Amino acid sequence: MDFDLLEIQIKRDYKLLDASNSHIIFSRGRRLFVYASNTSTLITRSLKDSIHFSLPVINRVLRLEVLHARICNKYLIVFLPFQILSLCLKTLQIVSSQKLYFKAPLLVVRSSSNPISLLFGEYTSSSSRGLRSSFQLDVQPLSGELMLYKLIDVPCCRHIHSIHPVPNARDLLICTGDMDEDCSIYKLDHRTSKHHSLITLAHGSQLHRCIALSFVDDVNFFYGTDAPCNQNFLVHHSLDKHKSPREILDLPGPVFRIERLAQQLLISIAVEPSSFRLYPFASLLLYDISSHTLTMLDSSRPSQYYNLKYMQYLFHDLIIPPLQESFFLATLRNLHTTKVITNSSSYYFHLNKAFALAQCSI
Repeated sequence: MDFDLLEIQIKRDYKLLDASNSHIIFSRGRRLFVYASNTSTLITRSLKDSIHFSLPVINRVLRLEVLHARICNKYLIVFLPFQILSLCLKTLQIVSSQKLYFKAPLLVVRSSSNPISLLFGEYTSSSSRGLRSSFQLDVQPLSGELMLYKLIDVPCCRHIHSIHPVPNARDLLICTGDMDEDCSIYKLDHRTSKHHSLITLAHGSQLHRCIALSFVDDVNFFYGTDAPCNQNFLVHHSLDKHKSPREILDLPGPVFRIERLAQQLLISIAVEPSSFRLYPFASLLLYDISSHTLTMLDSSRPSQYYNLKYMQYLFHDLIIPPLQESFFLATLRNLHTTKVITNSSSYYFHLNKAFALAQCSI
């Protein structure tokens, strides 16, 4: 797949959260913006509460900002610290809420079998190890009411990085971390909720530590290792528990996001405070599955180390809009600027329009 890259630079810290054929969702601190592309209009709402600061940069440092948002039919599901909100997409009125006993998941993934179901796991900064819960969040299509279900408790890990649906099946993959003994990839039969239904596909080293993965068919998948102090790899694995993960090639840093575009993989490499000197660049890479070639699309370095320390990580967040699998949006947030890279002229036009409207509304 050959494409031209289009780049937008904004002198303001915006977080691009989600996009569809008709909407673009982004935020700044606790202020949420919803842009409707069919009418070129923008609506906004501030989601303030008792643990909110007026300066967006403070909310970002303390992770008190809008953390995730996903479009689910005519509702927008927003993850705030210790809370999930369901909002009407047209009006941004809150129609339902759900409390969380941990701050927020690291990654929220859509279910492949139900577009209004979201999957995530318990993510905590605690160094203790024990049972960590995995969840499915269903959105009622008529009312927008949130229904949170526990799927399974995963034993003996620090936290759950992510949960991924297996194509054309009810199985799920659960990725855990962070120390060697915590790092596992499990397969879960979605119809059961017993510990013995967890099948270990990989376990026990930094080679098995991952956040994001992408299936290339019903059985085989790729993931990038998330090892800030070790060599990182693009890894091929399968659902066959008798097979071992296979290193495909070296990568220039820990992988935070990976998404598939036809026969190519978009790979987002992060800069972390703990390995700033070892891996100093946040890179956006494109891997061609058939030719096994790796291309650098973008590379950025934090302007200063203290910016990275307070911002925690620097990486390209990736969005593949539903029903638009050949298009992507990659957002890099530095301290006071935002860079968006896309291969879609339509999204490029509407993003410029949306950010211009947002500047006028603040």
